[in-house]
Amino acid sequence: MNRLQNINKFLLNIAYFTLVVYFFLYSTTIGYNVLKSKIILLICLIVITSEVILNIKRKIKSKLILFILIAIMGMTESLNIFIKHYHITDFDNLLLYSLLFMIIVNGQNIYHFIKISFYTKLGLTLITILLYLFGLIHEVTLNRGESVRHSLGFYHPNTLGFIIMCLTFECLFLYIKKINWLHISLLAFLNIFIYFITQSRTSFICVILVLLFAFLNTYSDFLKHKSIKIVQLVLIPVLCLFSIVLPWIYNSKSPIYVELDSLFSSRLQSGHFYLRDIGITLFGKPFPETLYVKSLNINLLLDSSFLRILLQCGVIFFIILSSTILYKCYQLLKNGFVFEVSIIVITLIYSFFERATNNIFLYSVILILVKEGHIKSSLFLHWNRIKPFLKSKKYQ
Repeated sequence: MNRLQNINKFLLNIAYFTLVVYFFLYSTTIGYNVLKSKIILLICLIVITSEVILNIKRKIKSKLILFILIAIMGMTESLNIFIKHYHITDFDNLLLYSLLFMIIVNGQNIYHFIKISFYTKLGLTLITILLYLFGLIHEVTLNRGESVRHSLGFYHPNTLGFIIMCLTFECLFLYIKKINWLHISLLAFLNIFIYFITQSRTSFICVILVLLFAFLNTYSDFLKHKSIKIVQLVLIPVLCLFSIVLPWIYNSKSPIYVELDSLFSSRLQSGHFYLRDIGITLFGKPFPETLYVKSLNINLLLDSSFLRILLQCGVIFFIILSSTILYKCYQLLKNGFVFEVSIIVITLIYSFFERATNNIFLYSVILILVKEGHIKSSLFLHWNRIKPFLKSKKYQ
């Protein structure tokens, strides 16, 4: 039995580590064209399938869900390799990979997987920057006004800002009980330095917010106040709703919207045209990476994680996911994990502007949602409450 458990852990660790490395390298200028191949992802799926089959402790229902997800991903990745079809290449499997791993690691030690992600990315970040400094790989530079944004070997300046944000969040989560004002200050100076290089505003603002919460968590009882907990819970549905409403009612003739959209780097405009041209459906549908808008004669990119999930996965999935996040955060707050919920709320703020937070391999702190196990949505929760009542009625 112990030997089988060790094999399961080994398979899961290998798959997770491989996917962390794969998605990290995909975010750099190291062998980008080679990493476009889906063969590595297929191999990881085979390893994960082996773990699911060998894990005799996992319930049948859980295995069935996992096999369905694996089948969907395996089919789409295989078609991506052998058949280049519009609707296949437009289907993004990344969220399914994240959901698959969240179900698998549910009830396990999430600190272990966050450490794998943290230390792997830390080492690879140093290697990437050194390779760039020695001239072995190139960087991507962008102009913003009179200043130049640098990526230091990453695929985009925002990518470097995102990776440093991930490392900061993970470091704080893993060592929140050991850190002091000096550690927080050092992390702040590091992120200020990275901001001057990349000018990645969203990631920098989110890092400053988390560092502030870490300081308050360490040196005061501010976060323990009931009003703060209520605000955090209220912000979750508000952010989910605003992420849809603001781009939906976007009006280019409104001076307020023009200023707001300028502040958001045209993300409201992009979201508006994606909502208009792709459309919201119950079960979602694939959509192109870029959307050509004839009236503007430009190609737009959809950055918002919220909108990407809504359009690709549909209204039903979006509601279930949002309610699950809300319920899990409520449970975490009840158990005293206030700082952890702060990270989730700030993650949702970042998701309003960027799409990278659905990558559980780079952004591993999302595993907080399966902390202490019990990854159940509100629908399953209500069903479990109603089921005994129905059974008692049946035998009356």
